[in-house]
Amino acid sequence: MQDIELAWETFEFHVASVINTELELTSHIDKLNKSFDEDDSSLTQEDLNKLQDQRFDIINNIIECTDYAINDYIKQNTSLDYIIEIHKNYSLHGVAIPVEREVPMQYLFELKNQNATLLEELKVQKEKFKTLLY
Repeated sequence: MQDIELAWETFEFHVASVINTELELTSHIDKLNKSFDEDDSSLTQEDLNKLQDQRFDIINNIIECTDYAINDYIKQNTSLDYIIEIHKNYSLHGVAIPVEREVPMQYLFELKNQNATLLEELKVQKEKFKTLLY
């Protein structure tokens, strides 16, 4: 029974991690949007250069956070694979799943698919932000 509990705790850890990463990512995107909303028409060339450097730093932070989120989703899916395998193994051997850990397999597969979709969207988003660096 320890294997299923450890698998769920690992999954929950990665869920919490991606939530924190996405909050940080959102914060960086908000900063970038605010910097683009600023009226820069009266800035000196030196100030414009500083603003451009700040934007590049923010974009690099966004790309870095996106990489972390991608990693977290991959780790979530790896944890889900392990949970699914444990569920199958328990079922095959007639071992009861603890009530607090009973989840229909369909939900686990749906979550894996949603994570895979999010992964692909994050990869596309990352590439779009990279284009802002050039």
